[in-house]
Amino acid sequence: MGIPECAWDWKCSDDEYLPAVLSEFILMDWEFYNRLEIVRKEYETLRLMDIKILNLKELEIFEYICNVYKRHVMHQRRYYTLDFMSRLFNKCSIKELISLLDHYERRNHLKDRAVSLKRTWKKSRDDLSIRIQATLSQIEEISNEQRIKAEKHEHQKELCNLLKKQVQRWRKEKLEISELEEKENAKRRLQQEKAQALKKAKENKIRQATKAEITEYQLMKIKAKEQEEQNDANRLKYLRQLHAKQSFKDMARLKEAHSLYLSEIKQKKLSNYLEKERLANEREKRFESLRKKVRPSVLPDLNRLMSGTESWIIKADRSQENNENVSQNQLDNVNRFGAKLFTYTNAQLCADNRTRLTMALHNVGLLNSDYARLVLSNTTSNHPIRKDTITSKELHESLREPINN
Repeated sequence: MGIPECAWDWKCSDDEYLPAVLSEFILMDWEFYNRLEIVRKEYETLRLMDIKILNLKELEIFEYICNVYKRHVMHQRRYYTLDFMSRLFNKCSIKELISLLDHYERRNHLKDRAVSLKRTWKKSRDDLSIRIQATLSQIEEISNEQRIKAEKHEHQKELCNLLKKQVQRWRKEKLEISELEEKENAKRRLQQEKAQALKKAKENKIRQATKAEITEYQLMKIKAKEQEEQNDANRLKYLRQLHAKQSFKDMARLKEAHSLYLSEIKQKKLSNYLEKERLANEREKRFESLRKKVRPSVLPDLNRLMSGTESWIIKADRSQENNENVSQNQLDNVNRFGAKLFTYTNAQLCADNRTRLTMALHNVGLLNSDYARLVLSNTTSNHPIRKDTITSKELHESLREPINN
């Protein structure tokens, strides 16, 4: 209790701060002492109340038995303790035994609380001493920093005074130097002004002479330009006259060439026309000779001339049959949707190589291209082409190929 003896050896720059901090030990001791005193008074009060019921020896026996039951009996300890006490102390009632047991448990709790308070008291004193030492070390560091700052400030102040004296001396020297420089500059300016005046006078003379030369050169240049313009005008006039004469000659030559060109065109057209007439006459002669060879010699027959040919008769019979079929179809028009549609299946269409190639070109977007036309022209169909579905030119070429081969 109280202030530790080692606390007075702790270093502190402030002599008034250390006693104020150490007084915290006394305040802490007073607070814990009051708590322990309250616990002790309550413990003594319970003890006196128990002595009124039992004497000291009986009370010691009671506490011993409670300790035994507390150590060895786990379940229903309170019940067995009261049962045994009622048998041992016949003079006490159950209510008094219950109060004695409650007081015993409360006194044990107060003992534990007193022990914990003492431990807390000791730990708090140790923590307080640690905090005070840390605070004192911080104060020592702060005081050292302040002392160092004060020393630096004093040193800085001395340096400032020294520099101030040096600056004052330098200003005086600079003022003297500036006065001397001003005098030298004034002398130099006078000399420069005199030299510039002489230089300007000399430059004015040179400038006047140069102006006169420039004026003379400009006049000479103007005269030369006028003479050159006069020569150009004369040359232009001569060239125009020469061009007029030459243009007249060229126009006559062009007219002559144009007339020759027209005569050649007429002669060419005439020769072409005569050649065409000659070829047409020769062709007509050949055709006439062929007609004479193949023309049959028959007697004139007016009935034969007025009657129809075999092909016309066949065509007329077919048209009559078609008209009958149309009338029959009109009668059966009601059942036209019930009739079967005979056409090719997808498998039959896709079996053809040319059809598959056409579909593939259409899918890639190359059907309308030169490449597609070239590929399709070289691709033959699996089925032979009907003769009535091709043109006469294609038929002629197909018939010529076996002959040429």
